[in-house]
Amino acid sequence: MSSRFLHLSFLRIRVSGGGWRALALLWVCVLAGCAGPHPAGSTAPAPVPPPRFAAAGRLVAPDRVFSLSDGARLPARVWAAQGAPRARLLALHGFNDSRDAWEAAGPVLAAQGITVIAPDVRGFGGTAERGRWPGRTRLVADLGEEVAILKHEAPDTPLYLAGESMGGAIAMLFMAQPEAASVTGSVLLAPAIWNMGLGVQAPLAVIATLFPDHEVTGRELPGHIVAGDSLPAMIRLYYDPLTLHATRFDTLRGLVELMHELLRRRPVCGVLFFVFTAIETKSCHRRP
Repeated sequence: MSSRFLHLSFLRIRVSGGGWRALALLWVCVLAGCAGPHPAGSTAPAPVPPPRFAAAGRLVAPDRVFSLSDGARLPARVWAAQGAPRARLLALHGFNDSRDAWEAAGPVLAAQGITVIAPDVRGFGGTAERGRWPGRTRLVADLGEEVAILKHEAPDTPLYLAGESMGGAIAMLFMAQPEAASVTGSVLLAPAIWNMGLGVQAPLAVIATLFPDHEVTGRELPGHIVAGDSLPAMIRLYYDPLTLHATRFDTLRGLVELMHELLRRRPVCGVLFFVFTAIETKSCHRRP
């Protein structure tokens, strides 16, 4: 799958001057009031599309809702396989994206006999915790419960995971758990594995501690941001009412810690999985 089919929401950012300069600018923006506090989560409004892009701003109702053990309800979209399903794919989106990230890939895979189930990750999309970071332990637990629900519904149908960027990182942590044995395999699309170093982590930790509920949009960074190479996908991502357009500092810190945790733990894969990045493809098979 390429960005023609997916929202590549984990932005690739080229910043002149390095991470220190970017974070220093964010610090100045906070002190100057450029980032506003939102204790209840992100309240940044979705952009209103012009008439020619009206379809890109549509809100698509979920096809199902995952009810989890702690009472959380995670909406999901479903693209049912045409004919008898060959497999089911539980697909996780990237940072600040939503269940709609798979709306182009879903029908393509459904035509091949694969049912695609794409939930909103807790803290994103249409979840009650929208805009707030729930913690990586909770995110992995959510995925485990979703896997259990889907396997209970169709125990004889192979279940695969797909995760893009942040979703790929969550899937990787889950694959190190015993529950991963019920998953046939995983596909990771540019998984969020990145060691930003203390030069970024330390200032971000300070800012997120002092101003956890302040938000930034990315416009504060000096540089060119590229989110993908498909203009229709980017238009849809921008105007989709489920897309988050501002990020709390504590949520940003949570994402950075998630990426660092993957590097620190180096989880051992227990099932077949494929990793797709911009420059190479890797595969890992079950260890004997």
